[in-house]
Amino acid sequence: MAAAFGSVDRKLIEASWMLGVSNPRTFFRVIVPQSWAGLITGFVLSFAHTIGEFGVVLMVGGNIPGVTRTLSIDIYDQVQGLNYSSAAVTSAALLVVSFLILSVVYGLNRKVWFFAADRRNRQEV
Repeated sequence: MAAAFGSVDRKLIEASWMLGVSNPRTFFRVIVPQSWAGLITGFVLSFAHTIGEFGVVLMVGGNIPGVTRTLSIDIYDQVQGLNYSSAAVTSAALLVVSFLILSVVYGLNRKVWFFAADRRNRQEV
């Protein structure tokens, strides 16, 4: 995300300030739209890493019901209890949720890239 924010053209930010726009409004109206694709990529990578987090939660937090209970730990507990059908259902649900969220995010990212390319094409004409 730092690279996404760093890639914003400094001249656009300065132009916004020269026009009297406040810092928060400059951030939301100039910086965020310019770095949207990088933000989405950062969110996708974070989500992909944490959706199946297992080792750290189990080692550090243990298995405290209602506190450190994640879907991956629930799957582990179901397999340890030889309840394979419940583990399979939970695994399938985790996969479906993951694919749905990633599909939405990639769709948004494609839309952002499409609009960015469309803006570049309009500027060239």
